[in-house]
Amino acid sequence: MEEWIARAIGTLEPYYSSEEYRYILHSLSMLGEDRLERSRINEEIQSRLLQEPGHKYQQKQIDSIIKVIPDVIEKLESLRLIERYGDSRSIQTKKIDDLRKQIDFIKKSMERMIVWTCYYLYHQGKYVFSVQDILEYNPKLGKDQIEKVLDKDIIPECQSKELKFNREGNNYVIDKGQKNNLIKKYMIGIMETHSRGHSQDLEEDILEMLDKSPYSNSDLAKVLDVDQSQISRKITRLREEESIIPAKFFTSGWHRYWLTNCDNCPWNLTKEECKNDSIKYLTEICKEKYGLDLDPSYFEQIEDNHTLVHLVDMFKEIPNQGSIEKEKRVFLNRLFDDIINKIGRENIEVDDHRYWIKTNKGKQPLDLPLPYLLELCL
Repeated sequence: MEEWIARAIGTLEPYYSSEEYRYILHSLSMLGEDRLERSRINEEIQSRLLQEPGHKYQQKQIDSIIKVIPDVIEKLESLRLIERYGDSRSIQTKKIDDLRKQIDFIKKSMERMIVWTCYYLYHQGKYVFSVQDILEYNPKLGKDQIEKVLDKDIIPECQSKELKFNREGNNYVIDKGQKNNLIKKYMIGIMETHSRGHSQDLEEDILEMLDKSPYSNSDLAKVLDVDQSQISRKITRLREEESIIPAKFFTSGWHRYWLTNCDNCPWNLTKEECKNDSIKYLTEICKEKYGLDLDPSYFEQIEDNHTLVHLVDMFKEIPNQGSIEKEKRVFLNRLFDDIINKIGRENIEVDDHRYWIKTNKGKQPLDLPLPYLLELCL
């Protein structure tokens, strides 16, 4: 997490995760970076709000949004996300949008919201606080939920890292004598947006794997060489966040297989952004390794983003042009073997250069077109 975002998260109250505050941040990010008078900024947001479809916000919400606009602008000015130039203001639209996306990510997890509140209180100089203090900023959470997350997850994790965060009676205490950067690094680390390709912990390792191919809990435990109970805890948390979903068509006995949830991307990407990133990489590597200048449309027939991400991962290992035929065939076999083996070869048909899965609803396409792979690899 960039330093300025960490500072903003420590300065902004956790109720900035509410719909009203996030709407204002989004509206500010859409205004452009031309200098505007302060009063004009307020007017632009109100005008935008009143043009929203009538069913989106009730009058009570509209009044609530309008009421807090000046406070939000003032807070963002203190963070220099809105720069002052006399009577005019310059809006740092890109940074404000990045901040909104970070808040969106934090909001998806109860644990991250609780950590944000603890970090905010700590950042404000409140080193002793109660569950009631946390509830003040998270009224939709329950007292028991907060205590459970703090007592069973956050505090044990802090203590395992030799950070002084304890429960004393009904209060929680962060030792203000310890180095500020240690607490900051730990708490910011929990709230940080996952970074595809830069795994830093078990949860991100799991997401990296499920982003490319379906795996069961036991599969993940074997590959990552950790106890299955650890995997189960992480999977439960990721399911609660809706970062992962059951993989359709992939079952084996009592095992359930998982994939990342494209409708609630752990990497905070839209489906279109994810697809474009993958296709961009595939076209670049085809040109670099094979001298093939392929149009992006060559890959757009692949509708499933998991398949594209899987191809990106495998294409990183494509042999160079000078490699022998055998190595290229090994690559092609490996490209599909892990997926096919999980489904079961008896449930696979190949027709019109595509793989199909046999299901109780008939044949379903696996969305792995082969012509370009045969052209590149054989």
